Amino acid sequence: MSILFSRRVNADVDDGVHVSVGSHIYADDSDPAVGYTAGTLVNFASWMVFRDVRIPPNAEIEFAIVRFHHFVGFDRSNVTVNTRIDAELTPNFGTMDHETFDGGSIQAGGHNRQRGNRTVALVDWDSIEATSAPGTSDTSDISAIIAELVQQPGWALGNDICLYIGDENERSTQVSETNRLYTGHETTPSQAPNLMVSYKGGGGGQVFQYGPAVIDMPDRVVLA
Repeated sequence: MSILFSRRVNADVDDGVHVSVGSHIYADDSDPAVGYTAGTLVNFASWMVFRDVRIPPNAEIEFAIVRFHHFVGFDRSNVTVNTRIDAELTPNFGTMDHETFDGGSIQAGGHNRQRGNRTVALVDWDSIEATSAPGTSDTSDISAIIAELVQQPGWALGNDICLYIGDENERSTQVSETNRLYTGHETTPSQAPNLMVSYKGGGGGQVFQYGPAVIDMPDRVVLA
Protein backbone atom coordinates (compact mmCIF):
# COMPACT_ATOMS: atom_id res chain seq x y z
CA MET A 1 0.00 0.00 0.00
CA SER A 2 1.14 3.52 -0.75
CA ILE A 3 1.50 5.96 2.13
CA LEU A 4 0.79 9.66 1.72
CA PHE A 5 2.85 11.72 4.13
CA SER A 6 1.66 15.27 4.75
CA ARG A 7 3.53 18.01 6.58
CA ARG A 8 2.62 21.69 6.79
CA VAL A 9 5.03 24.55 7.53
CA ASN A 10 4.56 25.09 11.27
CA ALA A 11 6.49 28.26 12.18
CA ASP A 12 6.65 31.85 10.90
CA VAL A 13 10.40 31.60 10.26
CA ASP A 14 9.98 28.46 8.15
CA ASP A 15 8.43 30.07 5.08
CA GLY A 16 8.95 33.37 3.37
CA VAL A 17 10.16 35.27 0.35
CA HIS A 18 13.53 36.23 -1.11
CA VAL A 19 13.36 39.66 -2.70
CA SER A 20 16.15 40.50 -5.16
CA VAL A 21 16.91 44.21 -5.56
CA GLY A 22 20.01 44.81 -7.67
CA SER A 23 22.94 43.08 -5.95
CA HIS A 24 21.03 42.79 -2.67
CA ILE A 25 18.86 39.86 -1.62
CA TYR A 26 16.52 40.14 1.34
CA ALA A 27 15.07 37.18 3.25
CA ASP A 28 11.77 37.91 4.96
CA ASP A 29 9.44 35.47 6.72
CA SER A 30 6.34 36.87 5.03
CA ASP A 31 3.95 35.11 2.65
CA PRO A 32 5.61 33.11 -0.15
CA ALA A 33 5.54 34.56 -3.67
CA VAL A 34 7.01 33.97 -7.12
CA GLY A 35 7.34 36.28 -10.12
CA TYR A 36 7.73 40.06 -9.98
CA THR A 37 6.36 42.80 -7.77
CA ALA A 38 5.54 46.37 -8.76
CA GLY A 39 7.59 49.28 -10.03
CA THR A 40 11.21 48.22 -10.42
CA LEU A 41 10.39 44.59 -11.27
CA VAL A 42 11.76 43.14 -8.06
CA ASN A 43 12.22 39.39 -8.46
CA PHE A 44 10.46 37.13 -5.95
CA ALA A 45 11.57 33.68 -4.86
CA SER A 46 10.48 31.70 -1.82
CA TRP A 47 11.67 29.13 0.66
CA MET A 48 9.85 26.78 2.99
CA VAL A 49 11.15 24.37 5.61
CA PHE A 50 9.20 21.25 6.50
CA ARG A 51 10.26 19.90 9.88
CA ASP A 52 10.32 16.29 11.09
CA VAL A 53 9.68 14.67 7.71
CA ARG A 54 8.63 11.11 8.54
CA ILE A 55 9.74 9.46 5.31
CA PRO A 56 12.11 6.52 5.79
CA PRO A 57 15.49 6.36 4.07
CA ASN A 58 15.54 4.84 0.59
CA ALA A 59 11.78 5.07 0.23
CA GLU A 60 10.39 4.78 -3.30
CA ILE A 61 8.83 8.17 -4.03
CA GLU A 62 5.74 7.89 -6.24
CA PHE A 63 4.77 11.53 -6.39
CA ALA A 64 5.25 14.69 -4.36
CA ILE A 65 3.78 18.19 -4.45
CA VAL A 66 3.51 21.31 -2.36
CA ARG A 67 -0.03 22.66 -2.02
CA PHE A 68 -0.46 26.40 -1.58
CA HIS A 69 -3.47 28.49 -0.57
CA HIS A 70 -3.95 31.61 -2.65
CA PHE A 71 -3.25 34.99 -1.08
CA VAL A 72 -5.81 36.98 -3.04
CA GLY A 73 -5.21 40.49 -4.21
CA PHE A 74 -2.25 41.52 -6.31
CA ASP A 75 -1.42 39.18 -9.18
CA ARG A 76 -2.19 39.68 -12.88
CA SER A 77 -4.20 36.75 -14.21
CA ASN A 78 -3.36 37.50 -17.86
CA VAL A 79 0.43 37.15 -17.67
CA THR A 80 2.72 34.14 -17.58
CA VAL A 81 4.47 33.19 -14.36
CA ASN A 82 7.11 30.44 -14.51
CA THR A 83 9.41 29.24 -11.77
CA ARG A 84 11.62 26.34 -10.73
CA ILE A 85 11.88 24.20 -7.61
CA ASP A 86 14.86 22.55 -5.93
CA ALA A 87 15.96 21.84 -2.36
CA GLU A 88 18.73 22.27 0.16
CA LEU A 89 20.76 19.09 -0.16
CA THR A 90 21.89 19.05 3.47
CA PRO A 91 19.10 17.94 5.84
CA ASN A 92 18.06 19.91 8.92
CA PHE A 93 18.31 23.39 7.50
CA GLY A 94 18.49 26.31 9.95
CA THR A 95 16.28 29.39 9.70
CA MET A 96 16.16 32.51 7.55
CA ASP A 97 14.48 35.38 9.37
CA HIS A 98 14.62 39.08 8.42
CA GLU A 99 18.21 38.91 7.24
CA THR A 100 19.91 40.84 4.43
CA PHE A 101 22.70 39.42 2.30
CA ASP A 102 24.72 41.15 -0.40
CA GLY A 103 26.55 39.92 -3.46
CA GLY A 104 23.86 37.58 -4.74
CA SER A 105 23.94 34.89 -2.06
CA ILE A 106 21.80 34.10 0.92
CA GLN A 107 23.36 32.22 3.82
CA ALA A 108 21.74 31.02 7.01
CA GLY A 109 22.73 28.25 9.34
CA GLY A 110 25.84 27.66 7.24
CA HIS A 111 23.88 27.01 4.04
CA ASN A 112 24.19 28.86 0.73
CA ARG A 113 21.16 30.00 -1.26
CA GLN A 114 23.12 29.74 -4.53
CA ARG A 115 23.14 26.43 -6.44
CA GLY A 116 25.95 24.16 -5.33
CA ASN A 117 24.62 23.02 -1.96
CA ARG A 118 21.31 22.12 -3.54
CA THR A 119 19.80 19.12 -5.25
CA VAL A 120 20.76 18.16 -8.77
CA ALA A 121 17.04 17.66 -9.38
CA LEU A 122 15.47 20.91 -10.56
CA VAL A 123 11.78 20.93 -11.50
CA ASP A 124 10.02 23.47 -13.70
CA TRP A 125 6.68 24.80 -12.47
CA ASP A 126 5.39 26.80 -15.41
CA SER A 127 2.24 28.67 -16.47
CA ILE A 128 1.17 28.88 -12.84
CA GLU A 129 -2.52 29.55 -12.37
CA ALA A 130 -3.60 32.95 -11.08
CA THR A 131 -4.11 33.51 -7.37
CA SER A 132 -6.62 36.34 -7.88
CA ALA A 133 -9.47 34.16 -6.57
CA PRO A 134 -9.68 31.97 -3.45
CA GLY A 135 -8.43 28.44 -3.90
CA THR A 136 -5.32 26.27 -3.89
CA SER A 137 -2.52 25.54 -6.34
CA ASP A 138 -0.33 22.46 -6.50
CA THR A 139 3.24 22.52 -7.77
CA SER A 140 4.52 20.24 -10.47
CA ASP A 141 5.50 16.76 -9.33
CA ILE A 142 8.69 17.16 -7.26
CA SER A 143 9.20 13.44 -6.60
CA ALA A 144 12.69 13.58 -8.18
CA ILE A 145 13.74 16.18 -5.59
CA ILE A 146 12.34 14.27 -2.62
CA ALA A 147 13.83 11.00 -3.89
CA GLU A 148 17.28 12.58 -4.15
CA LEU A 149 17.01 13.74 -0.54
CA VAL A 150 15.70 10.58 1.12
CA GLN A 151 17.90 8.24 -0.92
CA GLN A 152 21.16 10.06 -0.17
CA PRO A 153 23.55 8.56 2.40
CA GLY A 154 22.79 9.81 5.88
CA TRP A 155 19.11 10.59 5.41
CA ALA A 156 17.20 9.69 8.58
CA LEU A 157 13.56 9.56 9.56
CA GLY A 158 12.59 12.93 11.02
CA ASN A 159 15.05 15.09 9.07
CA ASP A 160 13.93 18.49 7.78
CA ILE A 161 13.48 19.46 4.12
CA CYS A 162 14.05 22.99 2.83
CA LEU A 163 12.59 23.73 -0.63
CA TYR A 164 13.43 26.74 -2.81
CA ILE A 165 11.00 28.07 -5.41
CA GLY A 166 12.33 30.71 -7.76
CA ASP A 167 13.47 31.21 -11.34
CA GLU A 168 16.98 32.63 -11.55
CA ASN A 169 16.65 32.70 -15.36
CA GLU A 170 13.67 35.07 -15.14
CA ARG A 171 11.37 33.32 -17.62
CA SER A 172 8.19 35.06 -16.42
CA THR A 173 6.55 37.98 -18.20
CA GLN A 174 8.52 40.97 -16.93
CA VAL A 175 5.84 43.52 -16.15
CA SER A 176 4.65 44.98 -12.86
CA GLU A 177 2.74 42.58 -10.59
CA THR A 178 3.58 39.48 -12.62
CA ASN A 179 3.37 37.26 -9.59
CA ARG A 180 1.56 34.60 -7.67
CA LEU A 181 1.08 35.11 -3.94
CA TYR A 182 0.43 32.38 -1.38
CA THR A 183 -0.62 32.28 2.25
CA GLY A 184 2.22 31.69 4.69
CA HIS A 185 2.29 30.54 8.29
CA GLU A 186 2.56 34.12 9.52
CA THR A 187 -0.80 35.04 7.96
CA THR A 188 -2.85 31.85 8.45
CA PRO A 189 -1.08 28.83 9.98
CA SER A 190 -3.80 26.40 8.85
CA GLN A 191 -3.21 27.49 5.23
CA ALA A 192 0.60 27.43 5.25
CA PRO A 193 2.36 25.47 2.47
CA ASN A 194 1.75 21.75 2.73
CA LEU A 195 4.20 19.10 1.50
CA MET A 196 2.48 15.89 0.36
CA VAL A 197 4.54 12.84 -0.58
CA SER A 198 3.30 9.42 -1.69
CA TYR A 199 5.84 6.68 -1.11
CA LYS A 200 6.39 2.97 -0.67
CA GLY A 201 8.94 0.96 1.25
CA GLY A 202 12.26 2.17 2.54
CA GLY A 203 13.57 2.01 6.05
CA GLY A 204 16.64 -0.16 5.91
CA GLY A 205 15.37 -2.26 8.80
CA GLN A 206 14.37 0.68 11.00
CA VAL A 207 11.17 0.46 13.04
CA PHE A 208 8.78 3.40 12.75
CA GLN A 209 6.03 4.49 15.07
CA TYR A 210 3.50 7.00 13.75
CA GLY A 211 0.65 8.90 15.28
CA PRO A 212 -2.97 8.23 14.38
CA ALA A 213 -3.51 7.73 10.65
CA VAL A 214 -6.16 9.69 8.79
CA ILE A 215 -7.77 8.29 5.64
CA ASP A 216 -7.50 10.96 2.96
CA MET A 217 -7.66 9.04 -0.34
CA PRO A 218 -9.11 5.59 -1.09
CA ASP A 219 -5.73 3.87 -1.42
CA ARG A 220 -3.50 6.10 0.69
CA VAL A 221 -2.93 6.74 4.37
CA VAL A 222 -2.02 10.21 5.56
CA LEU A 223 0.53 10.32 8.35
CA ALA A 224 0.41 13.70 10.04
